[in-house]
Amino acid sequence: MLNVWRSPGDDSVGAIVVTGAGKMFCVGVDMDMKEMLEDAQGRAFYHATTLQKPVICAINGSAAGVGLAIACHCDVRFCSASAKLTTAYGRRGLVVEHGLSWALPRLVGTGAAMDLCVSARIVKADEAAQLGLVNFVCPADQVLRRAMDYASDLCVNVSPGSMAAAKFQVLRH
Repeated sequence: MLNVWRSPGDDSVGAIVVTGAGKMFCVGVDMDMKEMLEDAQGRAFYHATTLQKPVICAINGSAAGVGLAIACHCDVRFCSASAKLTTAYGRRGLVVEHGLSWALPRLVGTGAAMDLCVSARIVKADEAAQLGLVNFVCPADQVLRRAMDYASDLCVNVSPGSMAAAKFQVLRH
């Protein structure tokens, strides 16, 4: 993932799809690595918002804490029907971090973001779609393919300049 982040000017890349390995998207951070992440100031988590290319997230399984933050910083989210999402921070005695407190209200509104942040409750895929947390819910075995098809359609049918302008307009206003 980080190699793509470091080459945003590569014209051979029209869109980026981010997914997890195995059956989970990302269920949080290893607490032994927490200091390293804080030192890095979260760049890997919010950098998707600075790219001119669309970043599509294929949430292939559960996403918690930093995993949810990664997903929320992507432009469009496809989610497995069996996925469970949670901020998780409050139930671990942590503050909401990695830009999630900025991204979440932009996606679901202030009230729903407050609910999700303070309760750290688990949200299933259908509710996540109703809240606006994810854009599309599909069977687990189709999540990556549908995200890739969406990205391919963008690359074939939408001007790179138009996509870059849209990201700037939506995220900077």
